[in-house]
Amino acid sequence: MSVFRRPLPAPVGPPRGGRSDDTGPVVVAVDGHARSRPAVEWAAAEAAVRRSPLHIVHVLSRSLPADAFGIALPTSGPGEAAGAIVLEEAAHRARSVAPDLSISTDLQLGAAPAAVLAESRGAALIVVA
Repeated sequence: MSVFRRPLPAPVGPPRGGRSDDTGPVVVAVDGHARSRPAVEWAAAEAAVRRSPLHIVHVLSRSLPADAFGIALPTSGPGEAAGAIVLEEAAHRARSVAPDLSISTDLQLGAAPAAVLAESRGAALIVVA
């Protein structure tokens, strides 16, 4: 498994030609900021070259909003809706790079590093911005 901290100008890894010893999906973590857009594009291009599916992950912080008495408020609502929009936009961007690519998305709750690593078990490649 390979890990990159930022998108690279050209894919690095297995030789071109679609053959790779890594058969898992390409996983890309997105945060909704403009800086993650090139990571999604690069991951989609790399998944297409590898003939692997693309899995897009967005993580919401585990810190829960609380009322004036310190009681945690329900976690569903605006945060999850915003997270779904982030994933939709990332999938749309990936599809613009590789229209025939198999794309899945997942919205996780928790600490981003742990959630992304958990979603990346069996991945051929992890891409983060």
